[in-house]
Amino acid sequence: MIETAPTQSITARPLRVIAWTRTVAVLVLGFGAIAVWWPVLGSGTLWILPVLLVTAAVAGNALELRDRRLRLAWPWLWLLWTPVAFVLAGLPAWTLNPLQLGTTLGEMARALATGLRDPGAVGDPWMLGAWLYLCGLMWFVGSSQARRETRGAAATAFFMFAAPFAASLAFGGTGDAAWQGGAILVGGLLWATRGNLRDGLPALAIVAVAGVAVAALIAPTERWSGLDPQNRGKPKFSTLSSDQTYGPSRDRKTGATMFDIRAERPSLWRMEVLQEYDGRVWKTNLAPQGKELPQPAARRTVSTVRLDGLRSELAIAPGRIKSVSSSVVIGNSPRPGTEAVSLSLPVRSGESYTVVSEEVLLTPALADVKVPRGEEYRELTDVFPGNGPNPAVGNFPAEASGSAYGQVVALAEQLSSGTDSQLEIVERVEDYLTRSGLFKYSLDVPQPGSFPLVEFLLETRKGYCQHFAGAAAMLLRMAGIPSRVVTGFATGLPSGDGEWKVRDKEAHAWIEVYFPGHGWVAFNPTPASAEAEVAPGVGAADKRQGDRSVAGAKIPLPLVLGALGLLGALALIAHRLRAPRREPQPLGDVLASIVPAPAGPAMTFAELRADLADLGPAVSALAVEAELQRFGPQAKAPEASPRRRVWRALVADVGVARAARIMALGPGRRPIVDGGGPKVATSAPPPSVAPPGRAGQP
Repeated sequence: MIETAPTQSITARPLRVIAWTRTVAVLVLGFGAIAVWWPVLGSGTLWILPVLLVTAAVAGNALELRDRRLRLAWPWLWLLWTPVAFVLAGLPAWTLNPLQLGTTLGEMARALATGLRDPGAVGDPWMLGAWLYLCGLMWFVGSSQARRETRGAAATAFFMFAAPFAASLAFGGTGDAAWQGGAILVGGLLWATRGNLRDGLPALAIVAVAGVAVAALIAPTERWSGLDPQNRGKPKFSTLSSDQTYGPSRDRKTGATMFDIRAERPSLWRMEVLQEYDGRVWKTNLAPQGKELPQPAARRTVSTVRLDGLRSELAIAPGRIKSVSSSVVIGNSPRPGTEAVSLSLPVRSGESYTVVSEEVLLTPALADVKVPRGEEYRELTDVFPGNGPNPAVGNFPAEASGSAYGQVVALAEQLSSGTDSQLEIVERVEDYLTRSGLFKYSLDVPQPGSFPLVEFLLETRKGYCQHFAGAAAMLLRMAGIPSRVVTGFATGLPSGDGEWKVRDKEAHAWIEVYFPGHGWVAFNPTPASAEAEVAPGVGAADKRQGDRSVAGAKIPLPLVLGALGLLGALALIAHRLRAPRREPQPLGDVLASIVPAPAGPAMTFAELRADLADLGPAVSALAVEAELQRFGPQAKAPEASPRRRVWRALVADVGVARAARIMALGPGRRPIVDGGGPKVATSAPPPSVAPPGRAGQP
């Protein structure tokens, strides 16, 4: 009788199932939180991305915490994130003092509560710091809870990951909640599948279809299809009217080119100013009082306009027009009170003219201009017809404070409180209308009521450029700042060096604010979601005073990134120094982690070779070598880097792309299981290497 060696088996370490659907669920919730808070906090929300990616990997067990000390310390890593969040938000240096922690948290709580109730105070570094700090706290703790096996821990983890996303929805911080609700439902379903998406696919499909259907029916969003019955029968846009109707759009815009313009810099192309507000609409003032206000800081600029599809007798240019010349135009004449210039003969499609104009640009010097007091600019701060009450000069009656106009006056006072800088107040008004999340750009508006701008600010909060520009100018006038509405075209699409192609979709309205000692400066208070293309930095609040691409950040970006990199390197070095030296990983361990079937404790090397044969001959041959390495007559110590050999074999068998996916996540046929390397329960050698003289003995 031949004596045979016991079957060789693989005893696995504790099984590690990578629930990648949980990782995806965390990413859905995390990116959703960034999207809904972006209008309030600005691009500073992107500082949370490293925390999101790491905690998502831990929550799905894609990043395994093998070291016991790291597992214990992980839920408390938010303590390390706390000072980093304060620095990234641009908070004062004293907030890093642990003795001032109570004051710091109190200020952040106040800012966050204020932002949830009234997002008008956008750009507040305290609010950004609070958001970054709380996200880090919830996500670090949530990822540690996700590693536990109980249902209560899993529910707690999902709540912590969803809280920053759901907070804006719960407190009404956005006017479009349909996609947010759908994203939370999908995230919850992905979380519940826990790595086994096959069982959850039917429910996921039902949720997706139902969510899209409900959103299409009730969501406050624009129609995405071109089959809009409201556009049927509308004439194509060809003439810009300065009349402010605040009602449904009367023209059908197809993206057709209206004109091409060559200019020294991108701008808002002005045609006519609306300087009078009669309590209901903005309109031209054909009987102006006095002369045009001086513009000491104006820069002379020359532009050439070539008409295409636009039909208009008004000249187009950046800023106040000084002269117009053309081979086809006999002359031109200004329109008093509108700063518009009429061409004596209409310019036809294909013809061009040259305009000399004066434009006042945004400069840091504007921050020093104070709000004028008294009656000097009374005509430019009136918000009621005739000699009615004017809140800008302090004669608004107290008994009118409870009216709708009184609420708007109170809003203007709130936005202008605590400062006398014109530029700062303009920024606050712009931020309130474009970044607070309270207002939504839409062409689908109802017929206006008696006071359309008041209704827009207090009730509907939905409109297009006429609403945003008119409301901004009204709020600024109530704060005592000389303002007016301007009609014309937005920048358009760049078509060459110093040239822009302006389409019918660029028909636009914006505001101009008069800064004494400087002149009229253009601002664009319409959200970026508008159809009109406005060049970056033109009338934009985040381009006026230095680089504010990261809301509230006061530290140069390279310095911050360098500090974070140094901090990470030091943490890695400290971990390596304190961690016990690990033995090299055997080749069998690596092979057991990439088999298509789970490598359980009963798997033999023969079974391992058979499973690896599905991937290719090169990988299967490594299994033979691993068996000899472990049980051969001259067993070898594990090599230093067996993963490189496995990688090269996989590339030879399945190609680079699939090899990379297998090495990172496994073949993907079943829930990915990382079993231990080949080991045996006994030290008896295999039959092929039995000692001489033993084989065949009874």
